[in-house]
Amino acid sequence: MEIEEKKKGFREYLERQYSITSFYYLHLFGHNFGLCCDLIVLDGVTIKHLDEGKIKHIFPENELDSLKHMIVLGALSKIMVLVESFLRFSEGLSKNVRDVPKNMLKYYQPRALNASLDKIKNGRLDLDEIWKIFAFPEINCLPLTEAEKATVTEVLTHSANHIKTFYEKIASVVRLTLLYIWQFWIIFYRPVRSR
Repeated sequence: MEIEEKKKGFREYLERQYSITSFYYLHLFGHNFGLCCDLIVLDGVTIKHLDEGKIKHIFPENELDSLKHMIVLGALSKIMVLVESFLRFSEGLSKNVRDVPKNMLKYYQPRALNASLDKIKNGRLDLDEIWKIFAFPEINCLPLTEAEKATVTEVLTHSANHIKTFYEKIASVVRLTLLYIWQFWIIFYRPVRSR
């Protein structure tokens, strides 16, 4: 089978699976996700430059540690926003890709993050769902030889297992991050609020 025929089959597959709106939304989401990751890196660079004296400031030394703690808390908050968005986005992709833009506009629901985390932690995120989230193709619909289909199936199944492990790691990190944010709130916010 010629490469041009395979490209044509891929384009037809995309047209069947996505609307133009959802395709552009996926692209925009990925771009903005990357920008937020860059901001988190910038928070780390800011702390490093403060420690090295490369950033001039007017803060007394005893307040500088508090400022750095706030920068870290800001980075943790950004990470939580990214993770929650990623999990909700994944949930939307596991249902109907064409509805993702509409669903993401109203994605906040009470306890939604905990529900996603519990699903992952309790092993209810199966490989079929991962195939759908990451738009792995239906192998039988692809214009491939039987040998090519077997190779693609093996590679994508292997990838899906790695992705499942990645989701499990995300769930663990989120639980720890929530604990740190909660402890920060108890130590710094609650005493001030009760005065």
